[in-house]
Amino acid sequence: MGNAAAAEEAVDRALEQRSTYADAWFFRARLLQAQGELDAAYDAYNRAIEGNRRFAAAYYQRGLIAMSRNDYGQAQNDLERATLLEPQNAEAFYWLGRANLALERTQPALLNFERSVTLSGGNLAVARLYQGIAEERLGRTTEAEASYETVIQTSRDPLVADRARTELERFRQDIEMGAPVEFEQ
Repeated sequence: MGNAAAAEEAVDRALEQRSTYADAWFFRARLLQAQGELDAAYDAYNRAIEGNRRFAAAYYQRGLIAMSRNDYGQAQNDLERATLLEPQNAEAFYWLGRANLALERTQPALLNFERSVTLSGGNLAVARLYQGIAEERLGRTTEAEASYETVIQTSRDPLVADRARTELERFRQDIEMGAPVEFEQ
């Protein structure tokens, strides 16, 4: 029997004994998510949350599925709950920022990205990249430029560094051409 099949069998046995076992539902959801069965995984995360309303990881994973579906309102709700339950989770704050940015809630998004950068000790370069994007949208040109430059200089991920270079080049061209800087309050 393969590892996945054995894991599924163990989950089935646990749920037969106690159908509200949150950890078993969470594990089942992770297995389903790994197999690309996102609808079934989403439902299993729902069951895990029903079994334990304080299950930060279940809210986080369900929020990521909502993000992949472009359901930013649901993602924002789930990721906010995850950050309240687990306030040291840098990645949850990053994804909450992405959801808020997609909902055009730029100021809260900026705060989420800043928190993510702080919690990660600056090691989550993609959060700093999106911090720059949010700063730019808020008209904070000096801060945005500094964020992009920081990502270019410090990112260990070449794709993130390249994206920061592209954003910085576009940003500088916009300023040279006198393009209006977005500003939200």
